[in-house]
Amino acid sequence: MSPLPTQALRRIARGETPLSLWPLALVCAVATIWGLVHVSVRLQLISVGYEISRQTQLQHDLTELTQRLSLELRTRMDLGTVEKLARERLGMVPIDPQRVRSLALPASEAR
Repeated sequence: MSPLPTQALRRIARGETPLSLWPLALVCAVATIWGLVHVSVRLQLISVGYEISRQTQLQHDLTELTQRLSLELRTRMDLGTVEKLARERLGMVPIDPQRVRSLALPASEAR
């Protein structure tokens, strides 16, 4: 066995790092940091994508609800529908025109 590797092992055991390992350690550290940053950015991108998807679904649901409510409003504003509901639910009937009495107001209250 050659004396060089055993001397290197002794230096490492004493806590002395060979000078040739510093560039390799630096490259590994930079690569690790870059990898962590890359993964972090990817996770944020995925998170933003999911949030966009949720907001798009919410917009779709709200648009659908608005359309349904608009249709219901138009239906309830229809005079035929109002008359039908008044007859069926409230038991209202058209008034006999002969039972209507017109009253004239005195001249002092006519203003």
